[in-house]
Amino acid sequence: MKLDKIKKLSEKQLSSMVAKSEFDIQCEIVNYCRLNKILCFSVPNEAARSNSKYIKSGVMPGVSDLIILLPNVALFVEVKNQTGRQSDKQLAFQTKVELLGFKYFLVRSLEDFKSII
Repeated sequence: MKLDKIKKLSEKQLSSMVAKSEFDIQCEIVNYCRLNKILCFSVPNEAARSNSKYIKSGVMPGVSDLIILLPNVALFVEVKNQTGRQSDKQLAFQTKVELLGFKYFLVRSLEDFKSII
């Protein structure tokens, strides 16, 4: 694309051209946690969503992408890209977590994540 055309693009159009995937954002967060010795892990439910064997063993649809453990604090973090939206099951999980008194966050970038810890 030529420079004059790029200059005419809106900020939203520009950001969509360089938007990161949810996977890339999550990897950045995990790397940040590892570098800073923050206990962080993912619950990879995607692969087992429709398999009743995994559901019986504890897989739960809607579980947040990451769980962060700090001293006396557990954070549940859902990662979305700039246009991503939570599913109904993710919203239901968020409600359950918050009713139990835990913190749940939706983050769209490493910078969002840094602002919560």
